[in-house]
Amino acid sequence: RYKAALKLFRKLADPLGQANALSALGELDLRQSRYDSAERWLKLARESHQGIYSQLGEANTLRSLGELAVRRGRRSLAREYFRQSLRIYEAVSFPLGLANVQKALGELDLQADDCASARKRYLLALGIYEELDVRLGRAATWRLLGDLDVREYDFVSARANYDKALSLFEQISDPPNTAGTLRSLANLDMKEDQASSARQHLSRALDLFVAIQDQLGEANARTDLGGLDVSEGLLDSAHEQYTRALALFVAIPDRLGEANALRGLGILYQQKGDLNAAVQSFTRAKPIYDELGTRRQQLVMQLTFAQLWLRQGQVDIAISPIREALDYFEAHGMSEDAMLTRRLIDTNCATNPSFAARWQENTQNLADL
Repeated sequence: RYKAALKLFRKLADPLGQANALSALGELDLRQSRYDSAERWLKLARESHQGIYSQLGEANTLRSLGELAVRRGRRSLAREYFRQSLRIYEAVSFPLGLANVQKALGELDLQADDCASARKRYLLALGIYEELDVRLGRAATWRLLGDLDVREYDFVSARANYDKALSLFEQISDPPNTAGTLRSLANLDMKEDQASSARQHLSRALDLFVAIQDQLGEANARTDLGGLDVSEGLLDSAHEQYTRALALFVAIPDRLGEANALRGLGILYQQKGDLNAAVQSFTRAKPIYDELGTRRQQLVMQLTFAQLWLRQGQVDIAISPIREALDYFEAHGMSEDAMLTRRLIDTNCATNPSFAARWQENTQNLADL
């Protein structure tokens, strides 16, 4: 349909119509995870908007290019696109665009573990959405605030924000965001040991993603279900979920999703006692995290390897990555990650005398510096 419109606008020599059709084609491909074609259309759209001095059109296209860069793990490039669009929105006094970009920059801040900046941007965006009565924007920001609350270990506030977001997404009949919020609620359920509720939320999310043919959403939901299955000892079911998710991530392609599925499979193999297969999965995942992952994702992968080394009796090489992760999590106010790392340390100190001695020595050496 958009391609037909593009041909018509070209025939009519309508440059604005052509530029808008190019933008629409890029955004459609972005939603359907066709990243290469999305980039081609969006870059053509930007050139078209620039050629006719359509500032608002250019800003919207820059924002879409930023979203594409986020999907591909290119966060520095995404931030630059968002900042360029922000400057244009400010110049043309377009508050809705300002809110959308502040929200997007807040997500990047959270990925960079700058929770204070993320919250400031989210609240700024939420204020604009409320003033303009943009229900989709309000719901999306509530969900992001819930994610931030989870990061800061405020589960009560997180659930309240997720519940508000879910209710509004359902009111405005937005299946993709409804499904995404159900995934967020399931993640929170798992953190609060509510496995039954988590499974209900994930099953609903998966059904929605499949119904709307959202392969990326489906793959993420299957990865979540794999993790839930592992936690409940349903290892055969977990293997099926991770394997199907991995195939989807590779086909899309989504390399960070691929790394998440590989890490999940590695943990599954650890549970089964197949340490060689676990090492193979982790070894495939690590370079992807090193290239595209956030610092938190990289450190979580380090901790995953450290636990494997401890299981193999390699205490000395496990100490440094555990210390690095703990220091980073505590320095950045990442309460839950720091607590889980402390739990790993305490468990091994209580059960592994060699680890306890080496950890005490490491702590004393730091204190002497």
